Amino acid sequence: PPSITYIYKSYEDSEFIAAVSQRIQQAYIMKVIDESKADPEIVNKLLTPVKIKKEAIKDTRETFGIVYSFVFLMYIFIATFGQMIASSIASEKSSRVIEVIISKVKPIYMMYAKILAILFAGLTQFFIIMLAFGTSYLLGWFDSDGLSIFGLNINLQNLSLFVIVSFLISFILGFLLYALLYAAVGATVSRTEDLSSGLLPIIILVMCALFIGMKSLFNPSSDIVVISSYIPVFSPIVTFSRIMVGEAGYGEIGLTLLLLVCSIFFMNRLVSIIYVNSVTNYRGKLKMKELVQVVRKGIEM
Repeated sequence: PPSITYIYKSYEDSEFIAAVSQRIQQAYIMKVIDESKADPEIVNKLLTPVKIKKEAIKDTRETFGIVYSFVFLMYIFIATFGQMIASSIASEKSSRVIEVIISKVKPIYMMYAKILAILFAGLTQFFIIMLAFGTSYLLGWFDSDGLSIFGLNINLQNLSLFVIVSFLISFILGFLLYALLYAAVGATVSRTEDLSSGLLPIIILVMCALFIGMKSLFNPSSDIVVISSYIPVFSPIVTFSRIMVGEAGYGEIGLTLLLLVCSIFFMNRLVSIIYVNSVTNYRGKLKMKELVQVVRKGIEM
């Protein structure tokens, strides 16, 4: 019977296999018909299915547990610490403490100080977690073979320096982008009670990034995953996931980082205008029309 060998990188494409198998089957039938007069034995040969041997260049399924853990950790850090930034700014405005602070320090410096302080707090917690985890592993305090998260086995042999460095770069850039968004929301409200409605769109974006990042583990070449890897609000989580499963090339990674860094600089300019002109606003939550006027005024200045 006819057979082919299908060599794939990480994930087999079932639709492609079916299409190729059908074409080869048809070609085989035509060949047999041409070579014989189609007696019963020949008909049986025509019904013989094509055998396909599957060979993976690299099996990335063993990395799923590690990647899922880091992606979920990135989501928790960005969502939690980002809300801390917004809450801190809003609480200072509601208590009028901001009036005392801005008399000594420029408002924009305050925003950067909050973002960097909370970023370093997040990195410190990450290193503490990794240190505690590594120490426990080396001392044999837990069985590494039984580690899993949501049914995905965590193979510590896949925890390399490359994984940690990739996570740190993705986390730092992603946090800076989202921190600026959280800071802008915190500056546009005058009470902490008004934060929930303003933060909802950002929370939805972070959750979408998490879900797409999870999808990229099992189908990293799908259109929604590839497109999302170039969208700055999704790329830190999605691109990190695609890198870990071996589906992101150097060109894709470079373009993603370029878009993300440019977005951070653009967002920094936009948010700094909003923050400086809104941090002393006590009239309530700024509406979209008022926000546009604030940005336009800041650009003209």
